[in-house]
Amino acid sequence: MKNALLLILGLLPNLVFSQSLIVMETGKVLTISSEGYHYDNGNFVLPYKIKHLGGNFLIDGRKSLNTVDENGIYYKLGDKKLPRLIKHTAENYFISKFGRIFTVNKAGNIFRGDKSKVYKKIKIKGGRFFVSETKKNNFELIVINDDGIILNVKVPFLDPSSIAQVGSNYFVTTTGELFTIDAKGFVYTTKHLGINFSGFIERGGNYLFNKNRLFTVSATGLLVEQNSQVIAASKRFMGTNFFITDDQRIHIVDKNGMIKTSDFPFDVSEVSRISKYE
Repeated sequence: MKNALLLILGLLPNLVFSQSLIVMETGKVLTISSEGYHYDNGNFVLPYKIKHLGGNFLIDGRKSLNTVDENGIYYKLGDKKLPRLIKHTAENYFISKFGRIFTVNKAGNIFRGDKSKVYKKIKIKGGRFFVSETKKNNFELIVINDDGIILNVKVPFLDPSSIAQVGSNYFVTTTGELFTIDAKGFVYTTKHLGINFSGFIERGGNYLFNKNRLFTVSATGLLVEQNSQVIAASKRFMGTNFFITDDQRIHIVDKNGMIKTSDFPFDVSEVSRISKYE
């Protein structure tokens, strides 16, 4: 590691972050845990039957909900009275066309929220948050934390409408200021670090490539700069908490912001669908 940029002091216990899914062309489902490991536990869903694929959930054509928990365990929850029309999908939530929100927590459980105009007027959508225009020119930042709880977060000196680029647990404003979001839903600025993140950013869920520098974001809101050769590698897929490179390697960002790299167990060209952060 080149250096660590601390946004808060220490690592809080019992925090998890970013479990995800990879679906192969054959229908084989790989799960990824927040600890940074991938698993093949014999789960199967044909790619063409997938109706929606978020970060920690998958909905197939029969309206059957499947989720993954922080340990990489895959759950087939069946029909959970899901909406017929889903307008927004993200890492740990989805929203119906008519403004009803559903959240999926770290244990893979689903929560059915209320209908609200707030959920129908989304202007900016990130993996674990969104910005809604509740009234004309009045924007609110809504965060969904690890427990699936919906939080209305007010950040001093932040105009939510100024958010220009998003990941899952971070966002960048038009002025290049980067904010991180921890697993509990608290938001932190990195302005005091003196790094400007303006310009093109290659974005994953809890990591980003910026001007030949690789940064990761932990479950505690810790921003970490990585000294890694993968910066120059050709990235084939960029998901919520992982990216796969053309050299048949998978790089998983764990809950502490550390990267675990290993051989990808299948041909990269056979990857069909991956968990997305937005």
